[in-house]
Amino acid sequence: MATNDPTQNNWWSDTPGVGGNDFEELKFDEIEIDDLFWRTTQYDGAVNPVYRKLDEYTALDLHEQEVKSFEYNTVVFQRI
Repeated sequence: MATNDPTQNNWWSDTPGVGGNDFEELKFDEIEIDDLFWRTTQYDGAVNPVYRKLDEYTALDLHEQEVKSFEYNTVVFQRI
């Protein structure tokens, strides 16, 4: 007969904790137009500004208010 041992049930061990990494890694062409994304998983807005995807090749840097070009396979991160 199978037993349920709560001390061996580690379903929570791979989930991020409070203040943990809550970014999902994607390619630029996988995100929808008007979605927000970041270039890294750092939380500092001055180092890692947020971008809004404008079309299949460009995004707006919301900190600098500049339009920047991206390759379709550029790795970006979205908040979960």
